[in-house]
Amino acid sequence: MKKTALSLALLGCLSAPAAFADVAINGFASIKGGMTTESDQQLYGYDNNFDLKNESLFALQVKSDLGEKLSVTGQLIGRGSKDFDVGFEWAFITYELSENMRINAGRLRTPFYKYSDFKDVAYA
Repeated sequence: MKKTALSLALLGCLSAPAAFADVAINGFASIKGGMTTESDQQLYGYDNNFDLKNESLFALQVKSDLGEKLSVTGQLIGRGSKDFDVGFEWAFITYELSENMRINAGRLRTPFYKYSDFKDVAYA
């Protein structure tokens, strides 16, 4: 159900005329695999069967300008450890008070030196 809803949401975003909103869609994926060498051991969720699902993930980040100083940003992510069920990791609205000051409201991560901008990407 969630995958169908995500597909419909993405189709709606991609098919909307450019005159309505300035929309940027970025995505990333991290595909990781592993296994242990001993049949009776487990490590980081892996056992002696090769598995690509445990730490893999796929995500889309969508940002749309709603007006001169207003924008909305969200990230949809599907993690292999959760059977790739897609959900919003975070979503927020931003109002730009000045060139050097913004107010964000919504579901955010702790912004340690913009760490949250690339936490799931692993390298930026």
